[in-house]
Amino acid sequence: MELEKDKIKYFIYARRSVEKRDTEEKVVSIESQVKEMKELAEKNNLKVVGVFSEAKSAKEPYLRTQFNEMIKQIEAGKANGILCFVISRLARNSIEEGIIKHLLQKSIIKNIKTPDRDWLPGDNVLLASLDFGIATQYSIDLTKHVKRGLRASCDTGYRPSYAPLGYTNSRYHQKGKQEKILVDEERFSLVREVFDWILSDKYTVSEVYRMIKEKNLLKIRGISKYSSKVMSKSYLFTMISNPFYYGEFEYPVRSGNWYIGNHKPMITKDEYYRVQEIIGNKPRREQKYTFAYTGIIKCGECGGSITAERKVKRQKNGNVHRYTYYHCTKRKHPECTQQCILEEDLENQVLEYLNELCIPQEFHEWALEAIEEIKKIESKNSEKAITLKKTMYSNNENKLSALLDMRLSGEISPIDYTSKKSSIEAEMTNLKSEMIGEGEEEVWVNKTRDALTFAKNIITEYEKGDMETKRMILQSIGSNLLLLNKKLTITIEKPFLLFSEMKKQPLNRKDMLEPLKVFINKDESIKM
Repeated sequence: MELEKDKIKYFIYARRSVEKRDTEEKVVSIESQVKEMKELAEKNNLKVVGVFSEAKSAKEPYLRTQFNEMIKQIEAGKANGILCFVISRLARNSIEEGIIKHLLQKSIIKNIKTPDRDWLPGDNVLLASLDFGIATQYSIDLTKHVKRGLRASCDTGYRPSYAPLGYTNSRYHQKGKQEKILVDEERFSLVREVFDWILSDKYTVSEVYRMIKEKNLLKIRGISKYSSKVMSKSYLFTMISNPFYYGEFEYPVRSGNWYIGNHKPMITKDEYYRVQEIIGNKPRREQKYTFAYTGIIKCGECGGSITAERKVKRQKNGNVHRYTYYHCTKRKHPECTQQCILEEDLENQVLEYLNELCIPQEFHEWALEAIEEIKKIESKNSEKAITLKKTMYSNNENKLSALLDMRLSGEISPIDYTSKKSSIEAEMTNLKSEMIGEGEEEVWVNKTRDALTFAKNIITEYEKGDMETKRMILQSIGSNLLLLNKKLTITIEKPFLLFSEMKKQPLNRKDMLEPLKVFINKDESIKM
C-alpha cells in the first residue's frame, strides 16, 4: 500500500514507563524520543499536528491520559497517523493493543511509523499481532523476572524486605553479591531481653509493654536510625509473633512458601512456639505438603485466595484413601459460600482448556510453513532495505570526503563546513542505527516456533509433568484464574487463543495465510 503522505496528519507519541521523580527536572528519554520523531518527520516530509507525551507504565489499560486523549482525537478525525520511537511505546497490554490494531485495520489510522518500519492497514494481521505481542510479552516477562529474582533472594536466605527490630539491612555490599540481614548491635540484645521476660512466665504481655514504655527501652525505626516514637502494643505483638527471630520466614506472607534465613537467629524454634502458647497464638507451623495450584487461583465469589488441604480416609477394611481439596480461604469474607473441589476434578477442567489449545500435528506443520513464507518475504524486503541504506551510507562517506577537500581548498567557510559535516554525520548515524534494526525476522520466527511446539505438546507435558510443571503450564496459558461454583475459568493469553481460533479454520494450502487474518481479543475466554 502506497503512503499518501500529503493526506496523512501525524501525532507524535512518546512515553517512558517510570514517572518523573522529584529530583529530576525533566524526563530526558521522552525529550529524546520527541526530538527523534520530529527529525524523522522532517526527513520524510511528514505533517505533524500534535505531540503527546507522558511518563506512565503501559502494563495496565486505561491509565494513560495522554494516550487516551490521542486516541479520542484520532477517532474524531484530527489525525490519521502516529509517529513513535518503537511500537512498545504505544501498547504493552492486549486491550490497548486491540484498540490500535482495530483503528489500523479500519483505516482510521492510515500509518504507524517508527524509525525502522511502517504499519499499514493492508498489512498481514499476524505480523502486527506478533510485533505488539512481543511488546506485551515483555511486560509479562518483566513481572515474572522480578518475581523470580525475589524467589532467588529467598532461596539464598535473604528476605527481600525491611529487617525487623533487632536487625538491620546491609547498606554496602560488593557488586554481584547478595545483600544480607545484619545484627543491629545496639538493639539485638534489647529485643532478646523482651523475649526472655515473656519466656520467664512472670509477666503478661501488657506488663512487658509497660516495662518497655517506662524504661524507654525500644523505639521503632524511622527515617533516622532511631525515631522518637516508642513502639505500640500491637507492634509488640507483631514482633514476638514473627518467626524471623528463630531463623525462618514466609514470603510472600500467607503464601505458604517458607525459607531458612541466612541471618543469626535470636531465639530457638522451641522458644518461639513457647512464646506463642503464652500469648495465646496458634502459629502456622511449616506446611507438610506443597500443592500445584495454591497462590494462582482466586475465589470467583469473594476474591480471596484458593488454598488446598490433604485429607486421609481410613476404611474399616484397612484401605487408605488420600484426597486433595481446593477451597477458598474465606479470609476476605468469612461468609463466602463456595464449596471445596477435588484436585482431580480441577485438573480435568484444566485438561479441557488444554484440549482447546492443543494443536494437531498437521496444523503445526502448516503453521510452520506459513511463518517460513512470511519470513522469506520479510527477509527479502529487509535485504533490499539494507542494500539501499549501505549505498546511502557510502554516498555520505564520499560527501564527507568531498566536503573536506572543499574546506582545505578554501571553497567554503569553517561555519558552513561544520554545519554540513554535522548534518551528514547525523544522517550516517541514523542509517547505521536503521541497518542494525533490519534483519530481525529470526527473532519473532523463533518465538512463534516455540509457542507452536509448546501448544502441540501441551497435554502430554501436563499429564506427565510434576507439580511445578503443571503450575508453570497453567500460568503460561492464561491469567485471571477464578474458581466459582466448582467451575474454573481462565482468561487465555495470546498466542494460545489465536492458535485455538486459527486451528478451527480450514487448512487451504493454496491460500494458507488467510486464516491468520483472524483478529482475537485477549479478554475473550474460551467457552467450554
